[in-house]
Amino acid sequence: MIKNLILFSIALLLSGLFAGCAWYEPNPEKQREELIRSWLSDETEVEVELQVIIKNVKKLQGKELAAENKALGIPENTQPHFRLWSAQPQDYIILRDVKYISTNPKPDSIYRDEENGNLIYYWNFDNYNFTGDSVVISRRLKYKLYSLNTPDDLVAIGNIENEEFPNQVSAQPQAQGQPQAQGQPPALNQSPGQRYLAPEDFIEITDSIKEKANQLTSGLNEPVAKAKAIYNWVNSTMKYQWPVQKRSALEAFRTCTGDCGQYSYLFIALSRAAQIPSRLVTGFMLAPDTVSYHVWAEIDLPGLGWMPVDCTDKNGFLKLDNRRLVSARGMNIPLPNVPVWATYKNSDAQNRRTDFMQMVTTVISGYKANITSRRIIHRFVKK
Repeated sequence: MIKNLILFSIALLLSGLFAGCAWYEPNPEKQREELIRSWLSDETEVEVELQVIIKNVKKLQGKELAAENKALGIPENTQPHFRLWSAQPQDYIILRDVKYISTNPKPDSIYRDEENGNLIYYWNFDNYNFTGDSVVISRRLKYKLYSLNTPDDLVAIGNIENEEFPNQVSAQPQAQGQPQAQGQPPALNQSPGQRYLAPEDFIEITDSIKEKANQLTSGLNEPVAKAKAIYNWVNSTMKYQWPVQKRSALEAFRTCTGDCGQYSYLFIALSRAAQIPSRLVTGFMLAPDTVSYHVWAEIDLPGLGWMPVDCTDKNGFLKLDNRRLVSARGMNIPLPNVPVWATYKNSDAQNRRTDFMQMVTTVISGYKANITSRRIIHRFVKK
């Protein structure tokens, strides 16, 4: 009887231990966030204002309107359009606690780009009564900014098993009611991993690009090592040149020249050819010592999720400085309320998509106007 009692007690203890383990299962998302935060430094509090300034607006009528429409390659009886879109900054790996202070005038609608996760503001000025010298669209926000410094031996971390640090890409269905783009849209019928491995407009994956990717990654197995080899080649081979006559990964590969966009397009195409999911990040260098447009890339690594790669920076592999503001991610971004006649010959959109989003995207016909932008730093304080 005593023996049975001892066995029962042991069984009860073991069952309690196993039951208790359920309360202490590791949280992969928390573990990943703690790991990322351990690589962040140089905390800085920032407050900025993004302005789009619209001046000297003239609405065309009659023969002048018909002539302007004909010049734009749209039906002559098309009524005037004046429409703007802008992607709203959100939290990013080095951008935390984003808070919107004010937006004036208020957008007519706010749209979530479900393909890439972008938050898009839309203004319809088709019938707006433009009076006075100018209209200023002002967005003011504040956030905390950090530098990202990953360890140089990150290859080992990038090889963590998925069940411990699962890939952070989540399935994102296309937004309801948004028309499919024609031509070569993103492969939305595929899984998220495949979607960022496929060719799309401006990101061609030709036989020559596949051959170069295979050459650069030959003998390498880990995705971090493969991506680093591609980054090293793009960074050392490309020569900076602006303006760019023709934008595409293939053109960058052919000429080995271009701006930050061309560097990024080529890196993305080569990475996808090497089976590394990758996409574009658009934004700005925004700090007291620099206010300029900038784009870079990011790759989706097992166990780590999306990590940045700036091929124009000699220290840009999985590292970023704390002088950046991100506006959007992805390419060929779907937009609501784009007229069917809009193409890249007359607008910033085609097939109801835009190639990328940075400060402002416009579709304008039947109007003459001067549109400029400003990025104003109200606060930039390192803690």
